[in-house]
Amino acid sequence: MYGALFCARLFRTFNVVDDFNYEALSIENNLNLPASQVVAVLCRIAENHVYPAMIRMDYGQEFFDPTRTECAEKHVVKLEITQSGKLAQNAFIESFNRTYRTKILGFCLFRTLDEKRELAANWLSEYNSERHINHLTI
Repeated sequence: MYGALFCARLFRTFNVVDDFNYEALSIENNLNLPASQVVAVLCRIAENHVYPAMIRMDYGQEFFDPTRTECAEKHVVKLEITQSGKLAQNAFIESFNRTYRTKILGFCLFRTLDEKRELAANWLSEYNSERHINHLTI
């Protein structure tokens, strides 16, 4: 996803969500997100959790990198790419992205990328706590 700072400079947002337990694991914000950074984020998350059996991703350029494939093979992770135009294959992340876009990207003006990162981290923590509480009471 893309967003813009107050000065009109664009930034990228990379969201990682565990659709098994409905937990948002990471929101990464940077001016660009090359494949090597995406792989580093996924490896960092796996150090704190476990490597998943499968990673589902869209067809974005940041996911197509030999490093990603090597990392997946090393840790026996199946890589599944959603088909273009088939949003139902990735329904939970699409729902999460819509919520994030509405609550954060479309609602706030950010002066700096650090300000955006801080707000995203706070929102991520709040989202995970409220989501789990609401999910348990249903």
